[in-house]
Amino acid sequence: MAPSQTKGVSVTMQNTGDTTWETSGSNPYYLASENPEDNTNWGLSRVSIVGSVAPNAEYTFQFTIKAPVGVGLYNFQWRMLQDLVQRFGDSSTNIVVEVEKSFSGLGTTTGQSPEIEPPLLPVVGGSTLLILGLGVVAYLGLRGRKRGIGF
Repeated sequence: MAPSQTKGVSVTMQNTGDTTWETSGSNPYYLASENPEDNTNWGLSRVSIVGSVAPNAEYTFQFTIKAPVGVGLYNFQWRMLQDLVQRFGDSSTNIVVEVEKSFSGLGTTTGQSPEIEPPLLPVVGGSTLLILGLGVVAYLGLRGRKRGIGF
């Protein structure tokens, strides 16, 4: 990514607990940045749920990130949080994103992705990590945790 570049991302979590995740009340639920905890490397540290998430339901957080200004390697990792209570479930797979000034995009000069098969990498839990150009999609079956990340 280029410094200060914005990109739409999505993170899907599954509520495998017995409590509905709510945005109201004194202890709302959020998707919170990790590695380090509550960092604002991507322009925000928490993402709200719109509505509620019942037990066994999945919820996809869709939000826009902004790359850091400084060139370097940055962690993109998230975890569920009940405000003023605790973080819970495992953190999502950490994705190290390189921010570089000379970034010119992937694919051809027209900005189209080349017609190639994406690489697949094994991930913890016997699933796969699919990498597509700037897009990363990862899937794990976890308790109240990440089910997928895409950007």
